Amino acid sequence: MKKSIASLLSGTVALTLAGAAYAAPVSSAEQAHTRGGCPASIAETHDYDKDGLSDSCDLTVFLVKNDERGGLSLELAPGARVDSMMIADISNQTQEAVYWSLELEGPRGVTARQQDGWVTPGDSQSISLDIDLSSVEPGALLEQSVTLKVGNEVHHIPLAIAVKNAEARTLAGTCNYSVYLDSIKVVTGQGGLEGDAEVELFTSLQTPTGNVANDWPSAGGYMRIAVGATKYINIFMSSASVATGAHVNLPVNYSIREDDDTSGDDWGSASGSLSFDCTSGTSTAYSTTRVQDDSGGKYDVILRSTWSGN
Repeated sequence: MKKSIASLLSGTVALTLAGAAYAAPVSSAEQAHTRGGCPASIAETHDYDKDGLSDSCDLTVFLVKNDERGGLSLELAPGARVDSMMIADISNQTQEAVYWSLELEGPRGVTARQQDGWVTPGDSQSISLDIDLSSVEPGALLEQSVTLKVGNEVHHIPLAIAVKNAEARTLAGTCNYSVYLDSIKVVTGQGGLEGDAEVELFTSLQTPTGNVANDWPSAGGYMRIAVGATKYINIFMSSASVATGAHVNLPVNYSIREDDDTSGDDWGSASGSLSFDCTSGTSTAYSTTRVQDDSGGKYDVILRSTWSGN
C-alpha cells in the first residue's frame, strides 16, 4: 500500500501507513505551528537549518560529515564490515508525521539499514548505512551519492570509502581488531528552558601508531539529543593486528561542547580507556566513559572493539 497522508481534519493529523492508522491531536494553540509559526512559549533560539524556526518546533535534519565536501570520507581495511553507521538524524518537533526515503547511487558494498519510513511528531529517526567490503578489491576507491529526502527537503550526501591495500596473509597466532566510536547517551540534562541537549563530541584515541581524532557530528555543528536518549554513531576509528592472546589497552579522551543559545557554550571532558584480551575466535568489548559539562549535563560515551583471532 502506498504511504500517504490520508487526511488533515478538525485539528487531527491522520496518517495511513501500511494499513495502520496513526492520529495525533493538534490543539488550537499548536495549530499555529502547523501553519509555519513557532509557539511563543518556546524560548530557545537554536536554528540548525537557519529557516527561522527553532529546532524545538521544527523539522530538522542533522547531518554527520567530516570532509570539506560536506560529506563523509572513510578509510577501511579490505573486507571490513561496519553495521549501522549513522549519517543523519531527523528530528520532527512539528505536529505532523513526516515521510523520508533514502536513495543510493553506485552502492557497491553499501546498503541502507532502512530504505524509508515515517517520523512521528515529537520523535527522531537516525538514518544509517551498512558497509560490507568483502567483495570489494583492495585499493579501491568507492564514491557514493546518497540522497536523503525528508518531506519537501532533499539532502545530497557525498560518501567516499578508500579501501586499504591488501596486507600480507594473516599468520597463525594473529588477532585483528577494529575500534569504533559506538554511541553517546544524554544521561542528565541541564534543566532550565532548553530541555534537549545540542551536542558536539570530540574524541581522541591513542593507538600504537599515533593519535586518531574525530569530531562528531561535524566541525562546529551539533546533534540534538533528548535527555535519556542514545544516538548510535558507529564510526570507524582504528584497526591493528597483535599476537593472539595479547592484552590491548587504548587510552581515549573525550570533550563535549553543549551548544548554548542564551550564554556561553558548556564544556566537559573526561578520559577513559578500552581494554581487552585479543583472544582466538571473535568477540566484542565495550568501554563507557561518563562526561559532565559545566552546567551539570551528564553524558555516557561508548567505545567498542571487535576482533578475530586465530
